Amino acid sequence: MYDDQVLINKFKVEVYLERIGPPTPLKLLMLMLTTPWHKVHYLILGPKLKFLNLNELKKELVLGKSLVRWGDGETAIARGKSISYQSASSNLQLILKNILKKTDNNTVYGISWAYNSRIWDKRWNKKSVKVLLSTRIFWCANFNPSKNSNYVETTIFYDLGNKFPIFLNEISKNKSILLLASDKNYLKVCPSRTKYVECRPKDSFHDFERIISEIDGWKKSAYDKRLIVFCALGPTTKAIWSHYIGQKRIQVVDIGHGFSFYLNGENGFAWNSNKIDTK
Repeated sequence: MYDDQVLINKFKVEVYLERIGPPTPLKLLMLMLTTPWHKVHYLILGPKLKFLNLNELKKELVLGKSLVRWGDGETAIARGKSISYQSASSNLQLILKNILKKTDNNTVYGISWAYNSRIWDKRWNKKSVKVLLSTRIFWCANFNPSKNSNYVETTIFYDLGNKFPIFLNEISKNKSILLLASDKNYLKVCPSRTKYVECRPKDSFHDFERIISEIDGWKKSAYDKRLIVFCALGPTTKAIWSHYIGQKRIQVVDIGHGFSFYLNGENGFAWNSNKIDTK
C-alpha cells in the first residue's frame, strides 16, 4: 500500500520521465548504431570507471576541484531536444557535447549508474529504461574518459541525508561562497555567509551572460579568497563550469536537485513548484 506522499512522488517521477521524452525503440536502435565499433562492448558491460565514495569526493572538493553531474536532461539537450525546464539551444548543445570530448583533471564527473552498470543490472525498470538507456548509449558513443579523472554517481548527494548541510560547510571552509538557484529556500542548507543570485526556474541558459556578470562581480569583491559556486541550474550549470575551466581560484559544484531532495524529500525535484518543507 502506498501512502499519499509516496503516490505524489511516484506521479512526479512519471511526469518527469514523460517531459524528458524517452525515445522510441527505433530511435534507441539508431542511437546504438551510432556507437563506434570499439565502444560497443560498453553497451553490454559498461565502462570500467571507479566511482569515488562520499569521503573521497569531499577530499577532492576541499582541495578545490569542481563537480559536474550529467543526467537525462543533459542528454536530451545534447541531442537537440527541449526538456520541461530548458528549451533546446544550439549553443548549450555544443557546450554539453564538448564536455564529453575531453575530461578536465581538476573536475569530478557525476555519471548515471546506467552508464557504468552491466545491462542485466536489476535497477533497470520499464518506466525508466528508455530514458536511462538513451543516456547510456549517448555516453558510450561520445564520452572519452581519462584515467586521471575522478567519477561519482550523479545522485551521490542523496546519500548524505541529514548530513547534507554539514557536507557543504566542510567543502567550503575558508572559501567565499555563491549560490546560483531559482529557490531562495536553498540558502537554508548553505553556510550562513553564502551570497545568493536568483535565477529563473525555466530556461536559465537565456540568462547566461547576466549570471556570468554576477559571478565576475562577486569575484572582484572577494579577490583575496578561494571561491566556490554552488549551482542548481540544470544543464546551465555545465555552461558556467565550462566558462571557468582553468581558473584555479574558483570551483563550480553542481548540486542540482540535491537541494530539493534534502528539503522536500525523495523525488522532490527542483522544477516542481509545490514545495513540502520537511526540515
